[in-house]
Amino acid sequence: MNSVKLGVLTVMIESIDYELIPVEDEEHWNVRIKTGDFIETVFQFGALELNNDIDSMTFNFDIVYTPDDTLNTENIGLQNHVGMILSSILESAIGHPQE
Repeated sequence: MNSVKLGVLTVMIESIDYELIPVEDEEHWNVRIKTGDFIETVFQFGALELNNDIDSMTFNFDIVYTPDDTLNTENIGLQNHVGMILSSILESAIGHPQE
């Protein structure tokens, strides 16, 4: 898993840009990307970490499936895309509607 710094992001919308997929017999969800450069890539979040000293968040993720054999978690574009999805999920979780 890679650690990714979460910065200023574009809004992603669940069911349009991504979908949450429950993992059978486990307590987590996979995420399938539905728009953009990484369509049909499925990933899973790992650890989230807040760093209050520098007002940032880092996160880990693994690729579960991708149609692109060359894609990996080192890809900066994918890291940014996953970060945008994480931002959307967190916004939904804390009850602030996205505008």
